Amino acid sequence: MPKSSSRDIKSHAEKLLRDSRLNESRGVYQVLIDAGSRDPEVNLAYAGLCARLGNEDAAHRHLSEYYRDNPLGPLPDGVGADDARLLYVRGFDKTYPMIGLDREDRPIARLRGGHFTLQYLMQGDNTARQSLTLLPDSLIEASHLPPHALLLNTISDVDLEARSLESLDRFLRQNPDEYVINSPKVVLQTGRDQNHERLSGLAAVQFPRTVRVTLSNHSSNEIVQMAEKLSFSMPYIFRQAGTHTGRETLLVSTPETLQGWAPSPLTGDYYLIDYHPVLWRDEYYRKMRLFVIDGEPYPVVCHFDKVWIVHGGNRHANMLGNRELMGEEVSFLSDWRSFVGSKAAQGIENVIRDTPLEFFGIDFNVADDGCALIYELNATMRHSFEHAELFPYKQPFDEAISQAFQDMVARHSRMAQG
Repeated sequence: MPKSSSRDIKSHAEKLLRDSRLNESRGVYQVLIDAGSRDPEVNLAYAGLCARLGNEDAAHRHLSEYYRDNPLGPLPDGVGADDARLLYVRGFDKTYPMIGLDREDRPIARLRGGHFTLQYLMQGDNTARQSLTLLPDSLIEASHLPPHALLLNTISDVDLEARSLESLDRFLRQNPDEYVINSPKVVLQTGRDQNHERLSGLAAVQFPRTVRVTLSNHSSNEIVQMAEKLSFSMPYIFRQAGTHTGRETLLVSTPETLQGWAPSPLTGDYYLIDYHPVLWRDEYYRKMRLFVIDGEPYPVVCHFDKVWIVHGGNRHANMLGNRELMGEEVSFLSDWRSFVGSKAAQGIENVIRDTPLEFFGIDFNVADDGCALIYELNATMRHSFEHAELFPYKQPFDEAISQAFQDMVARHSRMAQG
C-alpha cells in the first residue's frame, strides 16, 4: 500500500474513532492491518476497538503477536538510529487494550493496567525515550537493542504483570552490565500480601493483614466460610487482585453484603484485608500519599472523604470549597513530617528503607497509637496535575514531583555512563 494512501486511511479511521463510529473505524483499521501495517498506533487502535466491540481475546492475541515481532516502540522524533535514548520498559501480559476517553470526552485507544505512566512525570523533559515491550516469554538480545545507557522499568503491578517482570529480570541477569531504575526483582516483592509480610513487623508501622486467595467458581457463602477459616472477622475488605480504582472492592459487613455484590460465583485472584477504620475528628476518612523518589518522600495528597474507600475521583465532593479541609491538605503538603507526627514519620522512613526502589508511592494514615497505617505501597500510583485544576495550591508540589523524577532519571543516566 502506498505510504500516502496508508496515511490517508489511518486519518480516516482516526476521525471515525473520534466521532464514536466504532464499527466503521474498526473496519478501516482492519484494512491497514490486512495490509501488514506495523504502525503501533494502528495496531493499538485496532485491538482497542476489537475489545470494545466484544472480542477481548482477539484483541489481546493481536497485540501479543504485534509486540512479539515489534518490541521497540517508534523512534523518537529527531533521534537517529545510532543516537542514545532512554529505554522505558513495558509489559504485556494482563495489561489490556481499551477505548477510553480523552480530556475532551472523545474516544481514544490506550493500554490500561500494570504500569505507571510517564505523561506527567516526564512532562517538559526533552530526553529522547523509546518504549521496549516485554511479553512473559520474551527473550530479548541486548545486541538487538538501540543505544541506551539506562532502562526505566515502568512495570509496576505484580498482580497483572508478574510474568513480564520475570522476563525483565531474566534479561538483566543475562546482561549484568545493564542499568535499571526500579529493579523487577524488587517490584515483584510489592504485591499487597507481600507488602504485609515485608512491612508489618517494622517499628512504628501498621499494615493490615492481607491474604491473597484464588477462587474457582466460589459462591459468596463459600467465600465467607473461607474468610472465617482464615480468621477474618467482619467487617473486612474483599478486593479483586490487579484493581486500583475501588470499583472491584467491597467492605464485607454481613454475608448478605457479599451476596448482593457477587450474586454469581467468582473465579480469579482476590485479597482479604483486615479493616482498620480511623476517623479524623470522628467524621472523615483520610488518606495521605507520598511519592518516594531516590529515597526522598514527596507529599502528593491528603484526601478527606465521607466514605471508607478514599479515592481521588471523588475528592471534590467533600473538599472543594471546604477551607478547613483544604487547609489541612496544605499543611500536609508543606511539612508532612510535622503533620503526621514523629512516630508515623519514623514508620514511613522505615518503610522506605526496606523498599529499595527508585520510584514508588505510599498511601497511608496515622493510626490511633501514632504509627503509620499503610494502606498500599507500589509504583502503580498515577501522578498528574489534574487535581491542581480545582485545587491550585497543589500545583507547585505536583511540579516538584515531576522535577524530582526527571532529576532522578538524569542522575542515574549519568551514573550508568560512568
